[in-house]
Amino acid sequence: MAVNGKFFGISRDDLLAVAERFGIGTAPQVLKQVGVAVSSWLEFAAQAKVGPSDRERIRAHQRVI
Repeated sequence: MAVNGKFFGISRDDLLAVAERFGIGTAPQVLKQVGVAVSSWLEFAAQAKVGPSDRERIRAHQRVI
């Protein structure tokens, strides 16, 4: 899926540009909340009893913007 015309190298600015285009004024707060949740992935995964190799495999694909 493209974000602001990009498939790779999508930045926070790209996300905010799309949010502005669609009138989503809460985007900065939502991005912050998502960042906190993504940063807490390992704790959430451990609580859900996700195996260590799966936790790391999924974590390797995450990026906080």
